[in-house]
Amino acid sequence: MDITIALVRAWGPCAAYTDAQLAELAAGRESLTPLEACDLPIPGGEVLWLLLREEILGASQLRQFGCDCVTRVLLRERASGREPDPRSWAAVDVSRRFAQGGATEAELAAAWAAAWDTRDARAAWAAAWDTRDAAWVSWKIGRLRLYLAASEIPEVEP
Repeated sequence: MDITIALVRAWGPCAAYTDAQLAELAAGRESLTPLEACDLPIPGGEVLWLLLREEILGASQLRQFGCDCVTRVLLRERASGREPDPRSWAAVDVSRRFAQGGATEAELAAAWAAAWDTRDARAAWAAAWDTRDAAWVSWKIGRLRLYLAASEIPEVEP
């Protein structure tokens, strides 16, 4: 799906993005591909706001991308000497299987509820969607590029 100014406007960007500013970002193009949007000269968090939606990735890929982000946080916790609760790992596994049609909504809800009771689940969720750390945002945009390009998606590393 190509991204047009009208589509961005329909998604409700912050008021700072006027039609004139959106047109300037489009640089005379009628639309942008999602991969082109990755290179817009806007903050990374705003690139993620623009692209992390079902209209762009689809529900399954969006869920897989979210799982990748949480997996990276959990792996980094492990690398720091803090082993995440097994329920957090299980929730990511069930969520991935759900994205592929291999788990039910009931299984997903149960895994989510169990994981949410852990201390690290709330921290992992917050960290996975944090957009203040430039390196973390850069990793997410790089990972997102793989999904958008329909590339082979490598395993997540810390």
